[in-house]
Amino acid sequence: MDLQTFKATFPDIRVHLDWAAVHERGHEIQTTVLTDPAELGQVYSAFQESLGRLDPHFLHWILTRKITLAEAMLRFHELPDNVQSDIELMRQECCAAAEPVRLDVPACRLPRNGFYLLDGNHRCTAVLMSGRAFEVKLHVIQGAEHEPISPDIGRCRERRLPSRITKKVP
Repeated sequence: MDLQTFKATFPDIRVHLDWAAVHERGHEIQTTVLTDPAELGQVYSAFQESLGRLDPHFLHWILTRKITLAEAMLRFHELPDNVQSDIELMRQECCAAAEPVRLDVPACRLPRNGFYLLDGNHRCTAVLMSGRAFEVKLHVIQGAEHEPISPDIGRCRERRLPSRITKKVP
């Protein structure tokens, strides 16, 4: 897939992406097919955490990190209500669909062979939560791990601080 086809196929990418840099550097687009829930779960999403909270607000941006789809699935009830509703509706659609569920989503390559979703975060989370067989085609911008094309790439990292304590002490 060339860059023009990529942009036409995925016109709704809302994460900050330096399209000029992608075009100028001639990054290739390659397709990776995922069918294993463990592999899809390791893909970083646009969902974010800061100071142990999902969807952080004012002054939390300093420590913001993107979370994986597996983390989003495990912390589903901490997501904003409207996001939960959207994902739940999509999960129900996945459960009602013929197997396997097929998705095409844009991503970029991360250091250490990881991926960061540029769109399709709700759909991919819903697929994981559905427990159905799937085939997710990641259309991946290559080379972004060496020449960042989005400030979000640096936020795709493991947790540095312990998660927020939610259990009350007697």
